[in-house]
Amino acid sequence: MKDKSKTILHHYSKTLLHILFCAVLASGFYACKTDFDVNEKWKEIDIVYGLLSSKDSFLNNNDYPYDSVQYVRVSKAFLNNNSSALDIAKNPDSLYHKDPINVVLDEYQIGNPTPSKSFTLEKDISIAKDSGLFAYPSQVLYRTPKGFKLNTQMEYKIRVNNPKTGVNVSAKTKVIAATKPGRTLQFRPVFFWSNDDTKDGITWKSAPNARFYDVSYVFHITEYNKQTKLPLKTFDLKWPLLTTQLTNSLDGNEDNSIYTSGKEFFNFVARSIPVNDNVIRRFTKKVDLWIEAGGDDIYYYIQVNQPSIGIVQKKPEYTNIENGYGIFSARASTLMSLPMSTETIDSLGTAKLTAKLNFVR
Repeated sequence: MKDKSKTILHHYSKTLLHILFCAVLASGFYACKTDFDVNEKWKEIDIVYGLLSSKDSFLNNNDYPYDSVQYVRVSKAFLNNNSSALDIAKNPDSLYHKDPINVVLDEYQIGNPTPSKSFTLEKDISIAKDSGLFAYPSQVLYRTPKGFKLNTQMEYKIRVNNPKTGVNVSAKTKVIAATKPGRTLQFRPVFFWSNDDTKDGITWKSAPNARFYDVSYVFHITEYNKQTKLPLKTFDLKWPLLTTQLTNSLDGNEDNSIYTSGKEFFNFVARSIPVNDNVIRRFTKKVDLWIEAGGDDIYYYIQVNQPSIGIVQKKPEYTNIENGYGIFSARASTLMSLPMSTETIDSLGTAKLTAKLNFVR
């Protein structure tokens, strides 16, 4: 692991935005020394969080609403000996800069120290934050300007400058290209038998700069009133097939695979959906297959922030932000829309494990 562990007196709850980036976690950062003197003169400590996200879809109709907008969150740490941290966290002025700051994204040819392009990010308050310990629903983000397009062959550097204080923070990351599965699946239905142990495989080659992969199916289900047959709600059922599978290197082109069976599928459905005699249910005839990759730095950040299970609860925080804290890394998402076989849909209504769930075609 890179030697980038730091600690800071700051704590944010996780938030999920248009891109998958973690809102600021923290529990006691210190800069380059092992102790933090609460009597020191006030010092600005900037927190930067962002994941550059490349996206692709291999849908039959090619109309999935992807765009190239990237978001970065810039906030600040706080410390007040006279007030509760929980009270301070509810005040947006404690989290965000009052004075204008400059947030710039530089684009580099890999190996070239001089940026080929620079983009000034725009302040954005349009995305509401979920409820929690920290101020909501308003939050401050910075987004790429209109016309920006992420180039997966490039390296990017985020720079934050506070003109009033002169504080500068920065970080670099390489981008991950979206990953197409190793065989064409659009024309092969997702097929499961309830008593079948046969393993069905999904294969792909890793992309350069990808440290780990998650793979999942997402099924779309509608519930209807059993008496009136009127729809009540539609919900997504996510089946994680693979979580945090590591690559051997960041060079890419490694063979990866995940195999599932009919028994595993029917057991998953039976565990995930409660029996309700008042409804009938239908699977849609399309299933989403997601293949998602994460970069090196976001992997280490997630690992360091795993819950402690030992008696020693204090642990270092991982950051790759120069002169600040947080994480700036990359992710990639690939979506395929696959047909669900009629035989599988019929079996959901008759199989022993799922018959009580009232599935109909």
